[in-house]
Amino acid sequence: MTYTFLTILVFGIGFYYAKKYGNKAKSDIEEHFKESVSLETVAASKKPKSNKRKTLPKNFEELLENNSIEELILVLKKCNIDAYGGYSKKTVCKHWK
Repeated sequence: MTYTFLTILVFGIGFYYAKKYGNKAKSDIEEHFKESVSLETVAASKKPKSNKRKTLPKNFEELLENNSIEELILVLKKCNIDAYGGYSKKTVCKHWK
């Protein structure tokens, strides 16, 4: 009997506060999530975008064998630091012999 009474009392109090503050709480929650989403989208849009290549040139093996180090540096300046290439998608360090 006591548990039943307490359960009904808790639900009654919950319904009372839901009726009294329900719409305000709902709008506060929605406003909070709108603010957090807008901040996340702003932060995501401010990420620096790299215009460098993600892959190495197709003839990178030949460039390593035939060109000087200065010419290779010019080629690598156009690529990301972790650029990959070749059949096994190796990075520059793995291509070096």
